[in-house]
Amino acid sequence: MRSARPGRLRLGDRVRFQEHTYTVVGLTGMRVRRADIHGTGMLVDQVHLQAAEDFAVLGSGERAALGSAALLGHLPKEVADRALWWQRHLVELLTGLPPDAPAGTRPRPEYDPAARSPAERERAKAAERSR
Repeated sequence: MRSARPGRLRLGDRVRFQEHTYTVVGLTGMRVRRADIHGTGMLVDQVHLQAAEDFAVLGSGERAALGSAALLGHLPKEVADRALWWQRHLVELLTGLPPDAPAGTRPRPEYDPAARSPAERERAKAAERSR
């Protein structure tokens, strides 16, 4: 089965690849970081992923996964809130968009992975956080 949305993976999408189900937890250029049900992350080229015979987008997530996000429920609220705050900034730094960006949103120029290197995006985020 082929993807109904070739080339349009989003954070939080659940995908089938090589007979397993994964969640898309990172997108950088043409690389996809996927995590299995245990939160173990693996990086794969998007073309390789979507060319797999059994590749399919199984569903969309409401937000990007934070590794074993279920573990946040066992932390003090302030700690869990801080982890989610960091997640938002790190996801934007890595992918160009925050985890809750609506479909069709374009990255801000300083975070666009197609136009900025990871180091440039890191410097932009550091400058933003220091204001």
